[in-house]
Amino acid sequence: MLSSPLASVSTFIYGESMPTIIFTFDDEIDCPECGGEGRVEYEFNVIDHIRGGEVVGLVRECRMCEGSGVIYVEPADDEAG
Repeated sequence: MLSSPLASVSTFIYGESMPTIIFTFDDEIDCPECGGEGRVEYEFNVIDHIRGGEVVGLVRECRMCEGSGVIYVEPADDEAG
């Protein structure tokens, strides 16, 4: 009888040998670019050859925090050396 390759995969996925990965972040602060809102107004130049163009403001997802409103920082090492 041929064994299915999925049988070994499901044993690994649902078996007791599956590793647990836990992500922890030491410090979470409000994003300095958007102030914790997750959205920022960015200015874009629009070219118009007849009228000379203009600057247009569009509200977009914050580039620094990717819309979450917070950034994660690593704790500073207090070792004097």
